[in-house]
Amino acid sequence: MNRPHTETPAAPLVRRGGAPLFIGVATLLLFAGVVVRLAVLKFYSIDELTYAHAAWSVGQGLVPFRDFFFHHTPLLLQLGGAVLGILDDDPANIAHLRLLMLPVFALICWLSYLLNREWGTVAALLAPVFVLATPLVATMATEYRPDPLAFALALAAVVLLRASVGTAGFRAAGAGALLAAGIWASEKVAVYGLAFLLAWLSDLRKGGPESSRLTLRPRAFFLGGAAMASVAAAYLSLSSSWPAFWRWGIRWPLVHQEHYPGFPWPTYFTPFVRESWWILALALAGAAASARALGSRDRVRSHPDTLLLLLLATTFTSFAAQKSAYP
Repeated sequence: MNRPHTETPAAPLVRRGGAPLFIGVATLLLFAGVVVRLAVLKFYSIDELTYAHAAWSVGQGLVPFRDFFFHHTPLLLQLGGAVLGILDDDPANIAHLRLLMLPVFALICWLSYLLNREWGTVAALLAPVFVLATPLVATMATEYRPDPLAFALALAAVVLLRASVGTAGFRAAGAGALLAAGIWASEKVAVYGLAFLLAWLSDLRKGGPESSRLTLRPRAFFLGGAAMASVAAAYLSLSSSWPAFWRWGIRWPLVHQEHYPGFPWPTYFTPFVRESWWILALALAGAAASARALGSRDRVRSHPDTLLLLLLATTFTSFAAQKSAYP
């Protein structure tokens, strides 16, 4: 007996293969090539030269805060110092620090792909394309500066919480460790990363199964962060740099922020809107779709997209609140 013919509904465009997939991959490779060329040929900013000299100092065996002034948490310097420590003192070696940032930017693009896989392959490929095609992001994220590394680590924490690899406890502990590492890369993560704190406190309050918690297992999340923080604390203790770290790495930035003459936050935001309005429009549309998909209150308190929306809110709040907001 022949089976009755049933017509399969057409898949949404973003879930189809073929031409859209080919175009997405080709566009991704094109923009990736442009960004690599930008990283190799672009002039160096004053900030990069400052960070490069600090990394060179670390490569010479000096300790941040204790032996020279530095006003950020030092993970970037430690990585850069490891590279420059095996090279000679040629100033042209700063190019190696730029190359060090390319894997970091590639990680950001990969993480953006992973965050969007649930929307289909083509849509997932478009996420890193949009990252690469945003001029301000491509310009800043290819420079040797703390923010791209810190953001990559914080974003990796979000992705790990949503992943299906390993146990829930492993993912929660790993996410906590990644968040703490992000703070060790830039203290700014402690501000826009408040979204993690809000999620963690909410999970502690409501309890319930791990599938209903944003941080999966709050205790493991805390222990993972504490383990990474203990590594940083051991470094400061062994190098006898706690007092200097407190003075230059924590207190000085706060005093500087308090007495900075400041400028209106639109100073940097307006030009960004002018040249990248399209990415903001897409971001707002995506945020609205995610918020609409959350539905009930219980779903809001357990859906992974809630953490992303919280991070969006804390990031813009952090930017608007800073007197010395950086691009």
